[in-house]
Amino acid sequence: MLSEDKKWHRVTLRFSGVHLPVDDIEKKIRVAPSYIGRRGEHIRGNPKFAKYASNIWVWEYPASPDVPFEYQISDLLDLLEAKMAGLQEILSTPETIGELFLGFASGNGQGGVDFSSHLLKRIGDCGLMLSLDLYPPNVDEEEGVIGTSA
Repeated sequence: MLSEDKKWHRVTLRFSGVHLPVDDIEKKIRVAPSYIGRRGEHIRGNPKFAKYASNIWVWEYPASPDVPFEYQISDLLDLLEAKMAGLQEILSTPETIGELFLGFASGNGQGGVDFSSHLLKRIGDCGLMLSLDLYPPNVDEEEGVIGTSA
């Protein structure tokens, strides 16, 4: 359980799509996935969970959860912008979605986030969506399953 004044922020890069070649993404953007899910497999390999509706490739950005979104996203975009050709190749796969999936929780259940217009433009220029998932104050980062829906 989070203390009243504690917050956590988690940024995850996700690609999903029925035709997404999950085994090729690492070499295109030079980032090893945190996990890969294939269409028809159970989420996280657990038969108690639903099956993936499409292929999914996920990288959980390695930053302290105390670091605000703006800084984490900016650093992640620095990495992706240097590999724009590979990113565009991934996103040109039919019916593929690329997104920055953001998880947020605060101990008091309150909070918000502001994104600069410069950062939003950079996200758009990369062809990525921005998704925000809010967690209740009784969920610690370690307890929450971040970025697994597909």
